[in-house]
Amino acid sequence: MPAFVFSLLVLCPALFSSAQANPSIKDFKGFQLSFFNELSGDRYLRLDYDEVLTEKPKIGFLKFGLPFLKVRDLSIFLDSRHIDSGGVAELFEKVSKSKGIRYAVAESMSLSIASETGLIRIKGEKGKFAQDGSISIWGEVVLEQKQNKNYRSIDKLTISIDPLSNRLSIECPSEFPTITIPFIPNSRKNP
Repeated sequence: MPAFVFSLLVLCPALFSSAQANPSIKDFKGFQLSFFNELSGDRYLRLDYDEVLTEKPKIGFLKFGLPFLKVRDLSIFLDSRHIDSGGVAELFEKVSKSKGIRYAVAESMSLSIASETGLIRIKGEKGKFAQDGSISIWGEVVLEQKQNKNYRSIDKLTISIDPLSNRLSIECPSEFPTITIPFIPNSRKNP
């Protein structure tokens, strides 16, 4: 009997060594995550990516010890008709303050925003969550407003959420006006 117990103790961890207690975002390929409104059950956020790679930056022959995360093909869908700005701001702030995400860059990033007035699609070569909870997208950014068939090609833009005005703002270079998208009134349950 003791030999059987010993065999279990030795073999089980070896058989399941790939199963980690705390998996990281690098452990998943083709990952997709959705969030739903607690009251209505409608999906308000979907996030997916192909894979996450770790890259140690080099300058000349020097390698830095701090690894950077590279997220391939990050795609975010946000439906402002089913969540208030506070819920999204809280979620984006949590993501942007986590250690690994602070140094992560998405190579390519797309964001689709559904609102009462229509669909806006944004696609850029690179994107990043900033520490303040905003999202920056740069490198041949295409901004498409479906409702009025308006297409813009710009260098960069910033997406921020203002819980006080309950709106999302898309700030483009100075020659383009800021686009604001309203959220629904507070949709979260009060504790």
